[in-house]
Amino acid sequence: MPIGTSKAGVLGGGVVPGGCQVFNSPGTFVVPAGVTLLSSVSGSGTAGNPGNAGNPGGIGAGGAGGAGGVAGNNQTNSSGRVRTCVSPPGNGGPSGSSGTSGNAGNAGTASSAFCLTFPGGAAGTGGNAGTAGTSGTSGNAGTSQNSITALVCNAPSNNNQTLANGGTGGVTGGGSASRGRMQTLHCPCTYIRSFWVFGGAGGGGAGDTNSGSAASNSWAIGYTQQRANGGTTGGGSGASSSYSFAQTPGGCGGNYNNNAISTSATPALSAQNANTPGAGGGGGAGASLWWGVQTTNTYIKAGGGGGGGGRGGAGNPGNAGNAGACATPTVHNCVSVVSGASYPVTANAPVTISWDPQ
Repeated sequence: MPIGTSKAGVLGGGVVPGGCQVFNSPGTFVVPAGVTLLSSVSGSGTAGNPGNAGNPGGIGAGGAGGAGGVAGNNQTNSSGRVRTCVSPPGNGGPSGSSGTSGNAGNAGTASSAFCLTFPGGAAGTGGNAGTAGTSGTSGNAGTSQNSITALVCNAPSNNNQTLANGGTGGVTGGGSASRGRMQTLHCPCTYIRSFWVFGGAGGGGAGDTNSGSAASNSWAIGYTQQRANGGTTGGGSGASSSYSFAQTPGGCGGNYNNNAISTSATPALSAQNANTPGAGGGGGAGASLWWGVQTTNTYIKAGGGGGGGGRGGAGNPGNAGNAGACATPTVHNCVSVVSGASYPVTANAPVTISWDPQ
């Protein structure tokens, strides 16, 4: 053994072998005796969290009410005529807005050791917003009556007669309209004959939740002036029936200017627009026409009412959020430590501690 050389120096005494320790969960690293330098500390945090789903879109636009049918091609006042005009339908509500994109997720949770940080993965982005639903369909138009219906004015019996069909309601939930129709009442003692010619009433527009009401086909005057209610929430009410009225003296239809006892025209109460997004507008009312031009006959025409507009479809769902990214491992080299000391290791993902022989 050379002078001045210790036994340990010759035999390699005090040399600490290299090694490593892996932490898969939080713990404590105790530095081996004689180790003062870590060759590397590597690790990562958890993967990023996925983004949130996009929010659904709003309800689709509501359908407009259907148009009322006309009573012949000539609706102008002239000798021998009393008439009411078509009453326009209500508009459907606008569509709801598109949804909003989902919020991004959170970044992954970092790991740490020796006052060093190992970041987690990037957060996933939010899903795309859902689009608004499909539009509701408009109510169907009432049937127009372009051919005249002739009645014998001194017929001894009362008469109720359908002249034109009302339109069906739009999809989904629009109320159906009433028919264009007429009613005659005959007084057997005086032979005075009364004529009511009804333009069909419009159906109620669909609400966002409930369907619109169907218009009444009643012959009673009080019912003809009632509107079919729109559905809740926001559906427009349909137009009421309009009607033309005339009375003729006994024995003949007479002429409007000469022999009709009385005439009147009662217009429809207007259809209403929808007042919430997605609701349907009320249907329009049909026209009516009474026409007395001969000594034996009187003529009538009437159009059916328009159906109520349908509600818009439900909004489309948003897309699912996107997945977060996996964490990228981080390596720190040449980390000084105190031999025999204890160090906490917060391992939310694997952390590897390595050292060379010392």
